[in-house]
Amino acid sequence: MLTYIKKNKFQNIILLLIIITNMALYVYGNYLKVNLVNALMKSNISKGLFWFLLSLIIFLIMMIIRKIEVVQTEKTTQTQLNLIRKDILKNLTSLTYQEFSKESKDQYNSWLNNDAILLDTDGYKEIYFMIENIFLVLFSSFALFTFHWILFATTLGLALILLILPKLFQKKMVKATQEVSNSAEKALKESNDKLKGYEVIYHNRQFDFFTSRLLQVYEQLKAVKISKAKLVSTAMMCTVGLSFLSQSVILGVNALLAFQHIVLLGTLLVSGNFAGNIFNGLNTIADCFTIALGTDKLLTKYPKVSNQRESKSVSTFEKKLSFENISIKLGDKKITYPNFEIKKGKKYAIVGESGSGKTTLIQLLNGDLEDYQGTVKLDGLDYKIIDKGKLQSIIATISQFPYLFNDSLKENLKMNREITDEKLEKVLKEVKAEDFLKGKLTNKFDNNLSGGQQQRVAIARELLGEKPILIMDESTASLDKLTALAVEQSILQNPSLTVIMITHHFYAETRPYFDEVIEL
Repeated sequence: MLTYIKKNKFQNIILLLIIITNMALYVYGNYLKVNLVNALMKSNISKGLFWFLLSLIIFLIMMIIRKIEVVQTEKTTQTQLNLIRKDILKNLTSLTYQEFSKESKDQYNSWLNNDAILLDTDGYKEIYFMIENIFLVLFSSFALFTFHWILFATTLGLALILLILPKLFQKKMVKATQEVSNSAEKALKESNDKLKGYEVIYHNRQFDFFTSRLLQVYEQLKAVKISKAKLVSTAMMCTVGLSFLSQSVILGVNALLAFQHIVLLGTLLVSGNFAGNIFNGLNTIADCFTIALGTDKLLTKYPKVSNQRESKSVSTFEKKLSFENISIKLGDKKITYPNFEIKKGKKYAIVGESGSGKTTLIQLLNGDLEDYQGTVKLDGLDYKIIDKGKLQSIIATISQFPYLFNDSLKENLKMNREITDEKLEKVLKEVKAEDFLKGKLTNKFDNNLSGGQQQRVAIARELLGEKPILIMDESTASLDKLTALAVEQSILQNPSLTVIMITHHFYAETRPYFDEVIEL
């Protein structure tokens, strides 16, 4: 976490100055009580009133600064959390699809959300609270020293004892924090899984299955959180008890010094407060350090970009894509493909029965699947040494069940790309989407389009990318025949596109547009 504090140096320096000012005013305000008590004991009303008003002014200033501190703490913390999210996203987008698929999407979602909450409450907030208490201890120690060195020395000795105690709980706290994080990830994954399959549950009326499975993981989450709370409360009970005993010792020492006229009686009132600040502050520092240290371990599980093997970059498709002796083993099943070539500008239909390997072939073409036998070459370059990230700049894939984001329809189409309105309008006409999207591009997608309309939006999105190779996986299956034919013919007549249409069947009307039909 310190790495991100350094990255956000400016905001942290401002926050540090605010914390120092606030703690200095807090201790000085308490220090003035000595003068107030001594003035009252001498029946000096005017001086007593002066010290009272000064204390009141300092208190009001401190309240204003405290408000500023709370806002600045939140601003600084959220900036750092977003820096962490940015690094997670950067590393995720640098992974190959195969590496990305090693963890579930629910896991990544948990990192960006659940863990961020832990890093907020049990991480950065604890660090800033710890810093606040460090300066409270320093200023309170200085105040005690100005009263008498014996008070300071006694407090320091007792404080060292208090610092040793929390170390007994440090390893257990790290483990408990990790267990909470893991349990929260499991609960999120389970809830996402059951909610995504709610239609199956609803139509089978298996609500008990739905409820029991979710409550089971939530009970597990409850158990680990309670376990962590017990650990935290035990640590606090030990440190608070020892702190109380230490304050009693300081009060006794201060009383002896006052009776011997070494210190003024007014110090008896506030020395206990300062000693309490030191003891409680040290306890808080130790607790915060332990909790923050445990939370910091969360950052070690996030993906790091490993040294990738040497790869070749591609940016264009010049000649052909060739497949030679390709076979893929999926469990006990082995899929063998015929040898074929995909030439630039040509149109191909790949057909086959269910289970013949059409979906697996798409994964191979996209670079998502690398565990195969045989040779795939793109313009003479072996697929296995091509940078799979760069490969995405030349291959567009449209699935049967496209995903649209919960964003405006225009943003679903453009996806932050520089696309002119004229170009957008042209492509929408090609896919017969201009009518149902007219005047609605700024509307947010919220499952308010039919399956066929969603497919046309997805087709338009890929065409706007102007990639030379277009893979269509049953991409018009949800369209009526006339619309499907119009969209397919528009694409198949585009001379700049190399089209690979994967389907169970195709319309007789589109057969003349294909240069070759490959059967699996």
